[in-house]
Amino acid sequence: MYLAFGYWMCSNKQLLSNDYLKPVETTESTLISTHTIMSVFSAEGWTAPSWPFLLFFWIYVFYIAIPTKFKKQYFEIYFGKNIEISDLDEDLDNYWASLDENDRKWSIGEEKNNRKILSGFKTLTDYQFYRL
Repeated sequence: MYLAFGYWMCSNKQLLSNDYLKPVETTESTLISTHTIMSVFSAEGWTAPSWPFLLFFWIYVFYIAIPTKFKKQYFEIYFGKNIEISDLDEDLDNYWASLDENDRKWSIGEEKNNRKILSGFKTLTDYQFYRL
């Protein structure tokens, strides 16, 4: 929706400039606009800054419209490999254990300072602070 409305707003000359405004006789008069859907099919609709919104809108619509089976084949062809969602197990320790001594001291000092100076303001829960 953002891309479609972004295109519509960027291609509307009446929003970007006062040179294209048409006078109205009364406040109840219908606003006359030369901004129509047909501009998409003309060269005027593909001028900057609006054309990237329209281009990416159609790419996104195409991406949504094609079935998952074809998306998988496309990624295999384009990237040269099969892309699978998998759980990574990198044997990483938890955050607190992975800190070096200087970072750990700095984090403890920062938390103590926050709790003392800022009237008990905590950036860590008591359990996190204990583990730190």
